Amino acid sequence: MGMDAFIDWNNGTCDFEGDAFQEVLEFAKEYGKEDTEGILLDRIREGKILMSAGMLYSVADYQLEKELYGEEVNFIGYPVQNGTGTAVSFRGSPLAIHANGENADAAWQFVKYFLLNGYDGSGFPVIKEQFDAKMLQDMEPSKDNLPSRTYSDRNNGYIMVYEASQEDVDAVRELIERADCKCQYHPEIQNIISEEAEAYFTGQKSLEEVTALIQNRVSLYLEEHMN
Repeated sequence: MGMDAFIDWNNGTCDFEGDAFQEVLEFAKEYGKEDTEGILLDRIREGKILMSAGMLYSVADYQLEKELYGEEVNFIGYPVQNGTGTAVSFRGSPLAIHANGENADAAWQFVKYFLLNGYDGSGFPVIKEQFDAKMLQDMEPSKDNLPSRTYSDRNNGYIMVYEASQEDVDAVRELIERADCKCQYHPEIQNIISEEAEAYFTGQKSLEEVTALIQNRVSLYLEEHMN
């Protein structure tokens, strides 16, 4: 999801042979070898899980994380060379205007209309006025006294969260304000990485050999698709 750290989309170049990407593969090779079976909440309470990776689609998601851990939680972001490691993921298809298009003004009017009117209540709106309204709404009690989010498992029953506090809203605002990259999946490039990395994971090729192959294949892909 953090492909932007290794690819310069403006110039069509990439760097998969540097220390940063090699560290990613070294980590991936060992990740998941330890036993991770069991109920999530049980493993948190037993001290087997100290950190969760995931996405927030609402303030209620943040509230639920606090309830699961039984204390205040911090956002640390993904490990990155530069920036905060906090990324924004966009729902649906991305919109773009062709740099050399003849109808850029009309295209921009459509994009603006979509941004102003396309929010369906899921996730966070990108228009500031709508975002502020959503934050206020999340602090209002439900008319039917229904929870905003619910977690359940067979051992611990239900955990439910209701209206957010000002502190909850402020924490989510701060997180969003420091986001400095986008989270976007690139299936073709990910397939190249997965295919070549398998030889390193199984001990058939060295880390340097595999990253050189990835560098070569992704460079060719970018050359074919961006020129």
